[in-house]
Amino acid sequence: MLKHPGSPFSTYIVVGLAIGICFFNFKIGLLLFILSSLIAFIYQKISPINFNLLLISMLAGYYLYHRQTSIFHDFKNKINHKTFDVTGLVVDYEKTPGNLFKHKLTIQTTIFSNLNEKINCTKCICIYTQRFPAAYVGDEILLENLRFNFASNNHFEQFLIKNNIAGTVFMATLNFKKITKQTTCAATFLKKYKRAILKKINLKMNYTTAAMFNSIFLGNKSCNKLEIAKLKRNFQTWGIIHYLARSGLHLVIISAIWQVLCNILQIPFILSNVIVVLFMIIFCFLSWSALPFTRALVMILCYRICRFWRLQIHMLHILNISCIITLVCNPASLFALDFQLSFLLTYGLVFFNEILFLKK
Repeated sequence: MLKHPGSPFSTYIVVGLAIGICFFNFKIGLLLFILSSLIAFIYQKISPINFNLLLISMLAGYYLYHRQTSIFHDFKNKINHKTFDVTGLVVDYEKTPGNLFKHKLTIQTTIFSNLNEKINCTKCICIYTQRFPAAYVGDEILLENLRFNFASNNHFEQFLIKNNIAGTVFMATLNFKKITKQTTCAATFLKKYKRAILKKINLKMNYTTAAMFNSIFLGNKSCNKLEIAKLKRNFQTWGIIHYLARSGLHLVIISAIWQVLCNILQIPFILSNVIVVLFMIIFCFLSWSALPFTRALVMILCYRICRFWRLQIHMLHILNISCIITLVCNPASLFALDFQLSFLLTYGLVFFNEILFLKK
């Protein structure tokens, strides 16, 4: 039996990134106190290499979060209290029943322009309308005379930064000019294919079953929203409302089912790993993404890679890799509730397993 490797070096990278990102959200005096206490503790516990790794990760976390927030605030200052013509590509459409603005259109912007300036941008804007907008996924459109007024709300700004959204617009009717008709690309094809599947499901299931299937299996919270609201009241009474949310555990169960099917069919080890990974990726693209889902997907892929190359599997190290990828790609997610609940609960389970291992 291989010796347990203990706390991997990736733990220091995770801690360093988290501390570096947090520099923007606490007072300097408190930060210096925590940092001084941490250094005094760490010097006696870890090697100089790991300590340097921690410091480098702190600087990286600070830089990544500073860069992400600076890009947002610079762009915000350029468009705030101004009117622009916006050119972009329709990338998503959702119904939001039960709200005053019943339709949501997501536009991947390319150009913000007016008489005085022209700004290139790759962020999204979310447009909420009362009437159905006759723009479809894949259409390139021109929106004229959009005025952006940002409220001074730090929590809402964090939401915009985390989701790479330039702003939100509310209007009764969407007035636009269609530049080009629907374009065919991989992303557009997947969006259309997802909606085709959703249509078929709604036709073959009753409202309650379809609502639960879309919420739990596909992670689509906007489908049959009124029916889900009724279900929530019943589940809330019994204190099991979390059953309606899709978590990383669902992905693990699906992966295990596919592995069992491969074992029943006696598919070779290498081929079965490839098949499971491919199915996981396809399922990821055909469903609605969320942070717990992404965390579980990265962990499963790392686990499969370790099995494929016959490497020793260390769950703490795999979880750390998932956390590092998330924080490097989107540092602002550290302050999101879904990130905190998903990773803290998973870390708790992993550390509990570590304690049980050490007692053996």
